[in-house]
Amino acid sequence: MAEGGVAELETQRADTAALMKTPLKKGDTWYLVDSRWFKQWKKYVGFDSWDKYQMGDQNVYPGPIDNSGLLKELLNKSNSSILWIQRTLSHKTQSRW
Repeated sequence: MAEGGVAELETQRADTAALMKTPLKKGDTWYLVDSRWFKQWKKYVGFDSWDKYQMGDQNVYPGPIDNSGLLKELLNKSNSSILWIQRTLSHKTQSRW
């Protein structure tokens, strides 16, 4: 279980639930998290009321955020697809600065 015990897990769950209700707005910064890691984290903190029986169980502890799944499909694409994505992301990032 997390260092802070059940109370810490409840805080993580409540904070995340509130953030998930926040609408996306232009200019805000949001981060992607791999869905497999997020589902595992939800089990660990008892996010869903019907799935609290494993709350705090070290067997379902997701570990540090692992976003490698987000890149897995990208790495299987052709080089031209990767270059297109790099250019697109670079352009969007530069336009924000």
